[in-house]
Amino acid sequence: MERDLLQRVIDTERQIVEAVAVEKKRAAEWLASIEQSCADRIAEERQRYDELFHQALAQFIAQQNQEVSADTDRLEEQYARIDNLPDETIRAVARRHVIKILPGAGRDR
Repeated sequence: MERDLLQRVIDTERQIVEAVAVEKKRAAEWLASIEQSCADRIAEERQRYDELFHQALAQFIAQQNQEVSADTDRLEEQYARIDNLPDETIRAVARRHVIKILPGAGRDR
């Protein structure tokens, strides 16, 4: 009877050890699955943010190109107006500015 009892205790202990091993393996597999799922989700989010960044950058570059183009057009228009001014008008404007810049200029008269 003692032997039977001891054998049952040993068998029960073995079953418990095997059950714990099975549970450890299942837990490890579950953890690996969760880790892979998290890694996949992080990769997806990284890809999404990368795409959003590139879209925003492309929009910014397009906007800057439009602004530069508009500024260039305005400068070309201004240059054309100045280029078409008569020489006498340019001399008169230059004279007014030179008088302000040079010491004693224009006060000698």
